[in-house]
Formats: sequence, structure tokens, C-alpha cells
Amino acid sequence: MRRPILLFFIAAAASLAQTTVNGNRTIEGKLSISGGAASADFTNAAETAPIQTGSSLPVSCKVGDVYFKSNEPAGLNLFVCASANVWQRQAYGMGAQANLPASCTPGQLYFETDVPAGQNLIYCTSANTWTQPSGGSAGVTPTLSGTYAARPGCSSANSGQFYYATDSVYGFRCNGSGWEPYFGSRSMTLPSPVSAWTQVGPATNTTIQDSSGAIWFNTTDTTGTVRGLIQPAPAVPWTRTFAFLPSGFAAVADNSAGCGLLLTDGNAITAGKQLWWGIDRKGSSSPRLSLYEFTNGVYTSVVNTASYNTNAPTSGLLYLRVSETGGGTPTRTLSIGVDGRNFSTFYTGPATTWITTADYGFACNPVPTATDSNAATLVGVQ
Repeated sequence: MRRPILLFFIAAAASLAQTTVNGNRTIEGKLSISGGAASADFTNAAETAPIQTGSSLPVSCKVGDVYFKSNEPAGLNLFVCASANVWQRQAYGMGAQANLPASCTPGQLYFETDVPAGQNLIYCTSANTWTQPSGGSAGVTPTLSGTYAARPGCSSANSGQFYYATDSVYGFRCNGSGWEPYFGSRSMTLPSPVSAWTQVGPATNTTIQDSSGAIWFNTTDTTGTVRGLIQPAPAVPWTRTFAFLPSGFAAVADNSAGCGLLLTDGNAITAGKQLWWGIDRKGSSSPRLSLYEFTNGVYTSVVNTASYNTNAPTSGLLYLRVSETGGGTPTRTLSIGVDGRNFSTFYTGPATTWITTADYGFACNPVPTATDSNAATLVGVQ
């Protein structure tokens, strides 16, 4: 009895020992590996073909099945069975930006290995259309920031890119050919630099300077005439809209100190007539929208007594528009807007009343006391 039992244990031990298989083996039926210590190690295999391969997805599949479809574009071959009888492409690809596939299906991802970190991932939003998350074009950072002068080039390659200028009141969007400035959600046309205007009035205690695309006006001077920038007016018909941020008012009530739009008769600022329209405190302790006639650059009288006391916004962007239209006797219209779209008429009348416009521009008036200041940022002129 002892010998058969001994042979049984020897045979059992042999069946549990490691074995080496030389040559091919064909298994018909299911091959499974199970058990807590079970593993399959193909580390030293000369070749592995672990999944089903072909050119046509099987009609049926079980969750977890994997299939390599050999007739798909390189990198897009792998499919998994996501639910019973439903194959789903594994849509992740990776490579150089130049190797981005020309075609794609929605949901497909591609990781570009040769672009700056954080700009690598793009996805297919519609058939054959690649999009980078958060906007922009494939391989383009959606938003950059830096100084106004450090803006990069803008072309079709980075169309849609946004740039936040840290030293400016603007944000910029690349439209494919140039940087389009925005103030909040409103598109702007930058004012021409100070060098493109004619500066008028005294420079004493006054600053008029370029400010990263905008123009900064500030005066603390108590004497002299209006000071600002002017350009020749175009032939009738013409329209100009000034967008500006009023940021300082003389604290003393009932004075004509303020900043706003300026029209002149073409004579020197100290030897002619001007029409000034802007925000001041004339007749009130609160800022008002006023229209004045100036002589030799100095306040003469209120032009439109019915409207000059109109309350004016004291914060946010203010739009002042002047239009001179019509033939024979042109009409001058002054209108105000707070959103750049909806304007209300402040004054309309013959364009030859008070002055015939030769120049237009933007200017600030002297302040009543040395402790006051008038300030504004000219954001757009169009």
C-alpha cells in the first residue's frame, strides 16, 4: 500500500513543477489563467500578438474584448468592447505636431509631444476638425499675458489666441492678421499715438502721454487754456466716436473743469473759438455732461442751457460722438452712449453754429485749485 501512495505524491509534485514547452502548441477551447499566484510573463518573448487582429470588427463582443483593426490609420487601430456588442475606438494618439492626422472622429484625442508644456492636448470636435481645449488653434496657447510691448506676432497660425496686457487697459485677440483690442467685451479702435496729433494748450502741470495703446490725460494746472490733442477734421460727412474713462474731477462745485471732446475753428488755441463737450461740475456738485463755447481756449459760456446739466456717468467707459452730415448747410450732432451701441442725442443743429469745425480732438480744462486734478484715459477713437 505504501508504494502506490508514494507514486501518487511524486506525480502530484511533478504536475505542480515548472515545465518548458519547446515547439508550437495549438489549443482548441478556452485557455484561462487563474489563482492568486497565477501570472503570464512574456518579458523574454521574441514576439507577442496578444489580441485579435483583422480588418473587420466582429459583430458580437463581450465587455473587455480588444480588437486591433489593421486597416485603420496608424495610431487609431485599437478598439475595445465598451458594452455588449458595441466597439469603441481608443481615440488617444501621440506624436509630433506635424504628424497630427488629417482626419479624425469626434471625441478623438491627440497629444503633441513637441510643443510647449500645457499646450499638448487637442481633441476632435467634429469630423476632421481638431480643437485645443479653451479655444485657439491646434498647437496654440489659448491665452497669453505680458506687457503691451511684448505681444507676439499675430497670424493665421495663432488666430483666436488671447493676450492679456498686464500694463494696459486692454485685452487682445488675434484675428489672424493683427491684434484686435478689447475693453471688457467691447472691441476697440486704438487712438493714434500722441505723435500723430497736434498738442494744444500749455504743458504746465499737465501730462499727455501714450499709455500702452491708450492716451493718458492729466492736469493739475489752475491757469491758462484748455489743453489736449487735435487733428484736422475730414470733409463732411464725417463721424468720430471717443471712448474714454473719466478718472478725475475737480472737487470744487460750479466750475468748468473736466475732460471731453474738443472742436476748433482752425485758429491757434489762444486766438480762436472752440466748442468743448464733456464731463465737469459746472452748476452742480455732481459731475455733469456739459457743452461750452470757448474763446481763445478759455470758457466763455454754456452753449446748450437746456441740456448742460444732464447727469453723466462717473465710472466705466463713456462714449461721446460727433457727426457732421448733409450737404449745403451740414448738421452737427452730439450724442452719448455708455455701451458703444445705443446712443442718445445730446444736441443737434447747424454745423456752422458757434464755429465751423476745422479740427477735432480731446482735451481737459484747467482746475479751480492746485489741489484738484482732471484726468481721463482715452481708450478708443473711431
